[in-house]
Amino acid sequence: MGRTGGYPVVGFDGTNHLVVWEDDANSPNNDVYGQFISSAGQLAGGQLPLCTQTENQYSPSVCFGRTHYLVAWPSRRRGSPELYDIEGCLVSRSGTPGGIVRISQTASPSYNPASLAFDGTNFTVVWNRDIGPGDPSPTEWDVYGRLVSEAGSPLGNELAMATGAGSQTLPTIGFDGLNYLVSWHDELEMNTKFRFFRPSGLPVGEEFHVFAPVGLQVPLGLITCFDGNRFLAIADLNEDWSRVPYGDVWGAFIPKSAPVELTVTPNLVTNDYVGKVTLTITGLSPGETVRIGQHADLNHNGAFDPGEPLLQAFGAPET
Repeated sequence: MGRTGGYPVVGFDGTNHLVVWEDDANSPNNDVYGQFISSAGQLAGGQLPLCTQTENQYSPSVCFGRTHYLVAWPSRRRGSPELYDIEGCLVSRSGTPGGIVRISQTASPSYNPASLAFDGTNFTVVWNRDIGPGDPSPTEWDVYGRLVSEAGSPLGNELAMATGAGSQTLPTIGFDGLNYLVSWHDELEMNTKFRFFRPSGLPVGEEFHVFAPVGLQVPLGLITCFDGNRFLAIADLNEDWSRVPYGDVWGAFIPKSAPVELTVTPNLVTNDYVGKVTLTITGLSPGETVRIGQHADLNHNGAFDPGEPLLQAFGAPET
């Protein structure tokens, strides 16, 4: 495409592909550039300068929503100390970039690539934050995320997604039509972990593994794609991470998440004149609530009879 820089990544809008990369043509500053490629494999239009701010932008990621792409990248702040934010912008199908927004709320003294996915309503961006004091101290990585609307506005606050002991590095994210799947490398366990999250950011179930070390080779994995029923995760098994990706490559399918089954137990308390029902609901994630129908009565047999569907919505938390 006539320019030089870092590894390219690609999104698809149903007609064209948008390739984005960290561009070093204006060295010593690194920028974010893009280029459309048609389904026939031809360049479509010219190169797109998506972010050419002073200082450096690194390792962009891209995902298409319904009408626009969202491109996100780590960006270094001006001056000292060395600090990085996650920034991003929308890009239209015609290649027009929107205004640059800061997605992260807390700066990090180091950076790793971000990852993002779209759930049909909002984007979710995940990234690494170094919670340590910065160079020359060792990095201490956690995984954070934040929702971004289709209009390109960050929603709510940052989400702490993986903050266990040790470092959690190099997160990736995908969406299966119901929940997000997030991966990261746990440096204490020397393995890649996975966990499902609601579109609201609340966790679903426990963390799990799909790869295992082979001898001295340790898996460093990521999520690549979703085919409608399964995610494909791949891992580089390597003894020497300084030479990634020069190890053996393994793959595994991860089934999509299942709808959460809630157990609702009505507890009936009555006397001659008054009937009252309390409900015990199990199956929710911590901090999650459900909406109860506005009209609930006892039927003529004394059983609980909601006048409308009891659970109107539980895919996203309701207050």
